[in-house]
Amino acid sequence: MEKSNKYTLFPINLIEETASILREKKAIFRCYSDLDLSSPLSSSRWRYVGEYTNFKTGKFGLFRSFIAVSYMISKRKNLSLLSSFIGNMINQQNYPEVIFQHDADRLPEKTIEVMRFEKKWGIKSSAYFFYRKAPSWDGDDVDYKLPLDDMKILEREGFEIGYHQNAYELADYKKTETNTILKRDIKFFRENFNLRSFVPHGGRIGPNGEENSDLPHEGPLKNLLWAYNGKCILKDLMWSDGVCEGPLGASDPREQAKTVEKGMRAVFLFHPQYYGTKLREDWRNFPISKMPWWKEVWGL
Repeated sequence: MEKSNKYTLFPINLIEETASILREKKAIFRCYSDLDLSSPLSSSRWRYVGEYTNFKTGKFGLFRSFIAVSYMISKRKNLSLLSSFIGNMINQQNYPEVIFQHDADRLPEKTIEVMRFEKKWGIKSSAYFFYRKAPSWDGDDVDYKLPLDDMKILEREGFEIGYHQNAYELADYKKTETNTILKRDIKFFRENFNLRSFVPHGGRIGPNGEENSDLPHEGPLKNLLWAYNGKCILKDLMWSDGVCEGPLGASDPREQAKTVEKGMRAVFLFHPQYYGTKLREDWRNFPISKMPWWKEVWGL
């Protein structure tokens, strides 16, 4: 039985069904830590252009970078004729590359549960945890205790354990205090895991309009891959359930998976707190409950 269904908006098998569609397309499931960052570009803003160019064309070069980025933009803007034309100019892989990402915003044990399911399904993922959770803006706080032993086991089994960077939030958006918290948090993750990447925790704006992604990629963060939410890696398709509680709800990840083609890089961000076997009691309060695809997955 689930320990908590307080946040559950999706059945756990939705992730499996999405993965099954991608497997039929011969997708290769990777972690962020698998990516090749040997590009000669070094700054945090440009290093991932080089990485993406290597992925798309097999070799770095300025013209190749222009072509690769043009392909990415055409894909994300659904410019099918342009993407098809550019696709014929580059040496694309014969398979799609897919990254499943999990941000453990709440209930870190639910992230462990999802990763264990993924192990059974024969895939791996990158999961990001706080060292310490900041108070929620809505006062809806639950215990946030890291299941360290389980996390270490999953890392040994090929999963990636990363840092969900909320130091800016914990410091109340004061950069001097943020650096102190960053050092503490990264020291903890390095002592316990093979830390290789981080993602900022999004969704909150500071008193002067600052965002978590406004932090410079330097100091203790400098040698870590910035995976998502800011100056991050490039991809052709990005799906997230992060808006599922909002007025727009979330789209069906299975439909997004159907659009993935060979040579594409796709990222699917699942927040495990939203997944389980029993729907939350207040589900009618959310606009997503009106969506036909969502009703179908729950049999409503």
